[in-house]
Amino acid sequence: MIAQRWALIAGCVALASCGGRDASQAQDRPRDLGTRTAAWIPDPAATILHAAYSGVQDSARGAISEPAPWQDMWNLLTSGNQPRPPLPAVDFSTDDVLFVSLGRRSSGGHDIRIDSVVRYQARTVVYLTRTSPGPTCMTTQALTAPVHVVRLPRLVRPLEFHELFSQHAC
Repeated sequence: MIAQRWALIAGCVALASCGGRDASQAQDRPRDLGTRTAAWIPDPAATILHAAYSGVQDSARGAISEPAPWQDMWNLLTSGNQPRPPLPAVDFSTDDVLFVSLGRRSSGGHDIRIDSVVRYQARTVVYLTRTSPGPTCMTTQALTAPVHVVRLPRLVRPLEFHELFSQHAC
C-alpha cells in the first residue's frame, strides 16, 4: 500500500519538478533565467515539517500544488506516527508545498534542509544542504529518513535543485 502511494506521489513530483537538475549539471552551460522576481530564506513559520524520522524511504525533491497529492504525501510522511497528526492546511490557490527527503539512512546524524528558494521568471531554483555524520561521530543506530517540508507562495515551474553536501566534524 505504501509503495503504491509512493509511486503516485513520485508521479506527481515528476510532473511538478520537470527540469530539476543537480548543481553540477546546472553549471555546465549558461542559461537565461530571466529576472529574479523573489527570494525566500528560512522562515520558521513556513516550515511544515523538519524531521529525522519520516515514512519517506527514497530520496526525493519536488513541489505539490493540489490537495489530493498533499494528503497522500502527509500520510506517507507521518506513517510511523501514532496518533497521526492532522493534515496541515494549505491554500493551494496561492501556495505550494515544497519538499526534500534524504531517503532511508542506517543511522542518525543525517539531515536535509531547504536553505533558500529563488524565483526567476523562467524557473525556481531551490538551494538545499544534505548533512551526514563524520567518521568519528557517535550516532544512534536507528533507521532514519530525514525530510524538510515548507509552504511557499506559488512556485514558477520548472524547479531546479542545487545541493550542497556537508559532513559533521565531530
